[in-house]
Amino acid sequence: MRRLSVSDLISTAREHLGDPMRRNSYFLIIGTGLTTGLGLLFWVITARLLSPEAVGTGASVVSVMTFLGTVSTLGLRNGLVRFLAAAGPAARRLVITSYALCGTAAMTAATVFVIGQPWWADQLGLLRANAWAPVVFIVGTGVWVIFVLQDQVLTGLRRAGWVPIANGVHSVLKIVVVALASFSAGWAIFAAVSIPAALVTVVVSVLIFRYLGQLRREPAPEQSFGVRDLVRFAISDHFSALLWLATTELLTLVVLQVAGAEASAYYFMAFMVGYSLYLITSNVGSALVAEAARYPERSAELVRQALRNAARLVVPLALAGALAAPLLLRLIGRDYAEQGTALLRLLILSAIPQIIVGIALSAARIRRDNKMIVTVYACIAVAVFGGTLLSLERWGLTAVGLVWLLTQLLVAAGLIAAGKSGLTFVDGRTAAVQSLGEIRRSARSALHSRQIRRSVDAALEALALPRSPGSYSMMTSQNDALVVRVESAAGPVVVKIATSDAASRGLDRHASVLTQLAEIPPAQPVRALFPLLLERRQVGGHTVTVETTLPGDVLPRLSGGQSAVEAAALAIGQLHAATASHTVVGPTLLAEWVDQPIASLRRLQGLSAAERSALDLLRETLYAALSGRELTTAMTHGDYWLGNLLMETSGGTPQVSGMIDWENGRSNGLPDADLVHLWLNAQPPELGAVVKSALESPLTASDLPLPLPNPELGLTEVILLTWLWHVSDGIERATSNSLGRIWVARNVKPVLRAMDARGQSRAQVNGMA
Repeated sequence: MRRLSVSDLISTAREHLGDPMRRNSYFLIIGTGLTTGLGLLFWVITARLLSPEAVGTGASVVSVMTFLGTVSTLGLRNGLVRFLAAAGPAARRLVITSYALCGTAAMTAATVFVIGQPWWADQLGLLRANAWAPVVFIVGTGVWVIFVLQDQVLTGLRRAGWVPIANGVHSVLKIVVVALASFSAGWAIFAAVSIPAALVTVVVSVLIFRYLGQLRREPAPEQSFGVRDLVRFAISDHFSALLWLATTELLTLVVLQVAGAEASAYYFMAFMVGYSLYLITSNVGSALVAEAARYPERSAELVRQALRNAARLVVPLALAGALAAPLLLRLIGRDYAEQGTALLRLLILSAIPQIIVGIALSAARIRRDNKMIVTVYACIAVAVFGGTLLSLERWGLTAVGLVWLLTQLLVAAGLIAAGKSGLTFVDGRTAAVQSLGEIRRSARSALHSRQIRRSVDAALEALALPRSPGSYSMMTSQNDALVVRVESAAGPVVVKIATSDAASRGLDRHASVLTQLAEIPPAQPVRALFPLLLERRQVGGHTVTVETTLPGDVLPRLSGGQSAVEAAALAIGQLHAATASHTVVGPTLLAEWVDQPIASLRRLQGLSAAERSALDLLRETLYAALSGRELTTAMTHGDYWLGNLLMETSGGTPQVSGMIDWENGRSNGLPDADLVHLWLNAQPPELGAVVKSALESPLTASDLPLPLPNPELGLTEVILLTWLWHVSDGIERATSNSLGRIWVARNVKPVLRAMDARGQSRAQVNGMA
C-alpha cells in the first residue's frame, strides 16, 4: 500500500477546505469545540472551588444574563448572518446600528429584571445584595449582547476564521478569572463569564470595523435588500429566538424552582455538555445561511451539503458521548455522575434528530419562511416546558432528558412528513418523499464508507490508476455503481465501479451503448456530447469501466428553467436525427418495449389484485397504440433529464456539453420517450402525480412544449410507455439502491389505480352501449 506523503495530505486538506461553506463551518465548530472543551475544564474547576449551591445560583445568574442578552439581539443575530453579505458598503452602518440598538435593549431588560427580581426569581437575591450588584449585572448584560453578535457579524462577513480565536481566548480567561474570584461564591461564575467577554469584545470590534472600513471602498453587490426585508425577518426571527432561549436558558430556572439548587446544578452541567452538539449543527447552519445568501441559486445543493457535514460530525460524537457520559460527569464530580448520567445520555442522543431540525430551520431562513420557523420553535417550547413540568417532580432529571429526545424526534419527523426538512426547495408531499430519500442515501453513504473505499482502491489498483488522497473524488450515483473522477497521468477520467450483479448488468449495457455511439461519424456535432469508453474489465466479479470526462456541470432538478429544458431537447433531437430509422412495430419490439417491463413491475411486492389487473390493461392499451404502426425509432437515452446532462452557459443561455449514464439506452428506442421523460422530470409534481393526471385528463401533443418525432401517437400512451420504462429500469438497475416502498406508493400505485379506474369507466360505457 502506498504511503501518504506530506504533500498528499496537504493537497487533500486544501481541496477539502476549498469550499467556503465547509471551511466556515469548521471554523465555527472549532470555536464551539474550544468553548466546550475549555468550558468543561472551567466547570470542573468551578465545581471543585465552589459548593453545589453556589454553582446552581451562579449558573442561574449567568443563564438569566445570557437569556436577557440574547433576547436583546432583537432578531438581528440571524438577520446579520442573512443580510450582511448583501449590505456591501452599508455593512458598517448596519453593524453600528445593530450594536447600539441591542446594547441599549439589553441594559434596559437587565434593569427591569433586577427591579422585579423579588417576584420572579426570589432565590437570586444576590443581584440586590449591595448598590454595585445591579450595576455590574446590567453592564455585564449589555456587554454580553455585543459579544454574542460578534460571532454572527464575523459569520455574515465570511470571516469565521476569527471566531475560534475569540472563543478560545474567552474560554481560557474564564478559567483564570473564576480561580481568582472564587472567594465571591455565586458572583465568581458571573465575573468569569462577563469580564473576559468585555476584553474580547473590544479587541474583535477593532478588527471588525477595520475590515468594514475596507468594504466601504468596494462597489455595492448586485444583490441587495431593503430595510423592510430586514425588519420583517428580524421581527419573526426575534420571536423565534425568544422561544428557543426560553427553552434552553430558562429551563434551568424551572428545575431550580421545582427541584432545588442542587438539581439545577446537575441539570445545568449535563445540558451544557449535551447542548454543545446542538451548537455544531447551529454552526453548520449559520455557515449555510451566509453562503446561500451570497449564492441563492445554489440553495438546495448547499442545504444537502450542510446536512451531510453536520451528520458526519454529530452522529459519531453523539454515540461516543452517550457511552462516555459517566466519565465526562465524573470529571466534574462524583455527585454529578451519579445524578446526571442518564440525563446527559438522553440529551446527547437528542442532538441526532436535531440535525434535521437545525438544518431545516436554516433552510427556512434562506427562503424567509418565517411562519415555519416560529411554528417549529413554538412546538419545541411547548413540548419541552410542558413535558418537564409534568414529569420532573415525579420522575426526576432523567425525565427532562427524555422530554428533549422525544421532542426532537417528533419535530424532525413532522418536518419530513410536511416536506419542510429543507433538503429540497420543492413544496408539499413531494419534498417529504425526496427528503426521506436524501436522508436514506446520506445514512447509507456514512455506514458503507469503508466498504466504498475498499472497492475504489481495489478497482483503481487493478486499473493502475492513482488512488492517493487528492488524486480522485467521488461523484454522485443513483444506483449500485460507484462513480469516481480520477486525475490520471493522461488526464482526468471517470471510473465506474459496479458493487452488485444488477449494477454490473447496467454498466455492461452502458458500455455497449457507448460503443454504439462511438460509431456515429465525428462530423456529426452530437458526437462530441458522449464520453469515450476507454476500458471495461471485471474486478472482484463485477464490471468496472473507464471513460473520458466531459466539460460542464450538472444542473440541480428544477433549476435552469425552460431554457435548460429547450437546450436539452435540442441536443437529444440531434442524436435522434443522426440515428433515426423507420420501423414497423412487431412482436419482437412489443416484447422488448412492453412485455419485459411489465414483467418487471409484476415482481413488485404489495400490489393489490386491482393493481395487477391494471398491468394487463396497460399491456392492452400499449399494444393497441403501437402494434403494426410504422414509427420513427432511434438511439435513445432512456433516462433523459437534466440530472444526466452536463451544461455550460454561453451568453447567458445554457447549452448541453455532455450526456452521461447510458445504462438505460436503446438502439431501437422510441425517441418520443426521451422528450416526454425530460418534460415529466421538469414538472414540480412527482412523476406519479403527473402520469396519474394525464390518465384522468388526457393530453394532446399541443399540451407538450416539445415537438415529438411521432405525433400520430397519442400523448397519453407515450407518457404511459415512458413511465413504464422508467419504473422497470429502476427495478432492474440496483439492489441496495432499489426503489423504496415510499417511492412505489407515490409513483407506481397511483398510476395503476388510475389505470384501473379508466378501465372500469370504459367498461361501464361499453355496457351502456
